[in-house]
Formats: sequence, C-alpha cells, structure tokens
Amino acid sequence: MLMNLGAVGTPVLVLHEQR
Repeated sequence: MLMNLGAVGTPVLVLHEQR
C-alpha cells in the first residue's frame, strides 16, 4: 500500500508543480 501511495504521489506532485 505504501509503495502504491508513493508511486501515485510522485507524479501528482510533479503535475501540480508543473501547473
């Protein structure tokens, strides 16, 4: 579960920063 959160949290943070 933790691995899934990290894999999904990384791209989400990057997308938010790109905005």
